[in-house]
Parts: sequence; C-alpha cells; structure tokens
Amino acid sequence: MTKTEMADRIASLSSRLSNERSRTATQTDRIQQLQNQLIRKNDSEKELLRLKSLLQTQPGRLQQEQRRVSELEAMVRRQGKAIEKMERAQQMYNISMIKKQHGNIGQAMTKIRSESEGRRAAEDPSLSQELHRAPTPPAPPFAPLFNF
Repeated sequence: MTKTEMADRIASLSSRLSNERSRTATQTDRIQQLQNQLIRKNDSEKELLRLKSLLQTQPGRLQQEQRRVSELEAMVRRQGKAIEKMERAQQMYNISMIKKQHGNIGQAMTKIRSESEGRRAAEDPSLSQELHRAPTPPAPPFAPLFNF
C-alpha cells in the first residue's frame, strides 16, 4: 500500500467514524426522548389509577356524609323541641312570678309572649343558616390525564 492509498484509507475511515458518531448521538437523543415519553405515560397511567380508586370510594363517602347530615338535622330538630319546652317552662315560671307580683295575668302573658317571640326571631335565622351550612364532601382533585 502506498502513502496516498493509506491516506485515502485513513480519510475514509475517519469519515465513517465521524458518520457513526453522529448517528450514535442521534440514536442516543432519540432513545432519551422515547424514555422520557414512556415515563410520562407511566405517570399518567398511575394518575388515572389513582383517580379511578378515588371515584370508586366516592359513593361510600357520599352516603356516609349524607347519613351524618341527616343525623345533624335530627339533632337540630330535637334541640329545637327541647328549646321550645324550656321556653314554655320559663313562660310558666314567669307567669307564676308575675301573678305573685302583680296579679294581672293578661298583661303578664302579653309581655312574656313578646319577649319570647323576640328571642325566637333573633335565634331562628342563625339556626337556619347553621342547618343550611351542612358540610359538603370535598371534590376529588383534578389533574390532567395526559401530558404529551
């Protein structure tokens, strides 16, 4: 082999080596992109499975919260009845005290009724607000399903 043939051969091999390095770098970049895409798909699949499990537990949690709300409503009704009984007992006590002091039952009843109605009118809106402000179950978090 002559010097020129060897030089040509070296140039040819250098060119092939350079092409192979370039192709290897391109393939490495493509492999990295595919790996990243696979990771994103796996993450989105995990998120889908998590959301699916949340959706499956929602009906049970909803029923549980509805039961709790109905129990609270029943408790409010019982408390309302107890308050009315206490008010009646207080009225009877007040009537007996006024009878002892004044002897005029008509004026005493009017005074007691107006005081009682005033107190009840002041309490009713706040009780209604409390009843309507029943706790609601939290909504499941929303996350994008696919990130490509």
